[in-house]
Amino acid sequence: MANNYCSFSFVVECSNEESAEALVKRIDSSMHTEDWLCLEILERDGNCVHIAEGEGTDLEALANVLQSYLEEWNPTGHIGFTWANYCSKLRPDEFGGGAVFITAKRQDWLYSSEWLYEMIEAKKEKTTGN
Repeated sequence: MANNYCSFSFVVECSNEESAEALVKRIDSSMHTEDWLCLEILERDGNCVHIAEGEGTDLEALANVLQSYLEEWNPTGHIGFTWANYCSKLRPDEFGGGAVFITAKRQDWLYSSEWLYEMIEAKKEKTTGN
């Protein structure tokens, strides 16, 4: 049997200690209400917040919480992070990852598997002329 994981670790630099504490409280509160939002590390150091998980969580729920923080505390700011998807066994197509760029108004997602698929299809179209 194989296990699949999603890991990430990033730091959000907030404008001040008060907004960093607000971010920690917002995420902590969401972890108690969202079924799949869990983090191994949620630590504040001054105006910086370290957020990390080694096995998996709901990335969309986390992005939504970060976006709601930006809406209230930093409407012109942004937060971005990357993640890695991997498997405990060397199975085909079980590895990859992505990135998300979050502002108060939008979220832009990139998935490595989708990007690769698009590149392969574009090459096929170029080769076959379709």
